[in-house]
Amino acid sequence: MLESLRRPVGLSALIALTLGAAAAVALYCVAYSASAGRPESLSESLLWALINICPWLPAIEAAKRAGSWFGALGALLAGAAASLLLGLAAGGTDPGFEAIRRVPAFAAALAAVALLRSGIARPDVGTEMPLLPRQIDWVRAAGNYIELRASGRTVVHRSSIGAAERDLAKHGFVRIHRSTLVRRDRIARVRPEDVVLTDGTHLKLGKRYRASLH
Repeated sequence: MLESLRRPVGLSALIALTLGAAAAVALYCVAYSASAGRPESLSESLLWALINICPWLPAIEAAKRAGSWFGALGALLAGAAASLLLGLAAGGTDPGFEAIRRVPAFAAALAAVALLRSGIARPDVGTEMPLLPRQIDWVRAAGNYIELRASGRTVVHRSSIGAAERDLAKHGFVRIHRSTLVRRDRIARVRPEDVVLTDGTHLKLGKRYRASLH
């Protein structure tokens, strides 16, 4: 479970996760307030969740991917600033109090990022990959990292897709999309819009890279 959380999350998945978390927290607030005899509308609870939940999940994801702890702290501070500004825009009148109120959330986010970063190896860009080229089926860019797909498993490595292309070109890998490399002998079919691998995986094919497959 923890290992899966350490992997980079795509933008669409991150947006869905953030909005889903806000909705879940809002529903919990409504139920809790009702049980305590202090009814609160769903819109009020949702606004609170959007201010106090939504900025933190993207900040944690950015901090998890950052190349250094300096960058990670910067991402978390940006999340705190976004939450603070949203709170003030929604009617907060005391910036000092609003900032202090976010200290526990910042501490919790910092602890979460420390846990997530503790299990991610961060070699410098261009250092040796954690898998042999013959073990890799295809490669996908993931922010400051690349995901090495090998026999159904995913290994995250800090590198750029361009550096990976330079390292793997001599081992039979070809670029099929601005964010994807594939080993030629894993390609079963090339179609107008995608590439089908020998294991049935479908990968999007970029128009500018189609010619290199013929």
